[in-house]
Amino acid sequence: MEKKLFTLFMMCFAVFGLMAQPTISIQYKCDTAKLSYTAPDDGMVYYWQGTSCGESLDDNNPEFEVTASGTYYLRAYNTTSSTWAATDCSTAIIALSQYPAAPPVPEYVSGNLVLTDPPLPVIYYAQGTACGTLTDSPGTSFPVSTSGTYYFNSFNPDFNCWSQECTTINLIITDIDNPASNRIKIGLAPVPAVDQMRITLPDNLTSVDIDIYDNSGRIVMMKKNMNSQDIINISDLKKGSYIARFRGDHFEESQKIIINR
Repeated sequence: MEKKLFTLFMMCFAVFGLMAQPTISIQYKCDTAKLSYTAPDDGMVYYWQGTSCGESLDDNNPEFEVTASGTYYLRAYNTTSSTWAATDCSTAIIALSQYPAAPPVPEYVSGNLVLTDPPLPVIYYAQGTACGTLTDSPGTSFPVSTSGTYYFNSFNPDFNCWSQECTTINLIITDIDNPASNRIKIGLAPVPAVDQMRITLPDNLTSVDIDIYDNSGRIVMMKKNMNSQDIINISDLKKGSYIARFRGDHFEESQKIIINR
């Protein structure tokens, strides 16, 4: 009688052991993913089953790296009874390359570049002086005090993916925004202009480079080595307001110009 009870106990143990399926953990690296599981109980071995839930004894590594999206299968095997789990495989549905969209172009508001809120779980990061993957400056509002090019990137922490492109903005902080700046008194006239503008340089300057930006921060005209009294043809520019940035060896200055025709 005791022997029969012991046999029955062992049969029940084997059945319940087979019913226990592994739990698959997923760690994304954007274009790849690492699948893993915790060590099974004694007498149990877990096997990855390829493209369907089968009975392959080929791969029982506790970590399995995948490079393609799809469904991956893991099944329990009882080495004592040489039988597979009676239930279905554990599965992991993998979707690689979940790149978030690049951030929208920020607005300049009272000394800050301001982004709209990202969709969850995406985080926006300021990228300093180049398009990279820095995580030092998360958020949607970033203080700025000088003209220049600023970079922003998106990160999806669930899939460990960065956006494939950065968002850039060429910011021109005008003298109106920064009244304490030391101006060199470069002039463009007339204001407003129609088709042409004449540049006037102070006596200590022989030439400057001029970049003209529209309201979105896009360069619409570039002029090199402009001398005093040179004429700039602006007939191809649309009516509206622009920012002219003057650059020399040791200075940079900006001013607003208006085209009205």
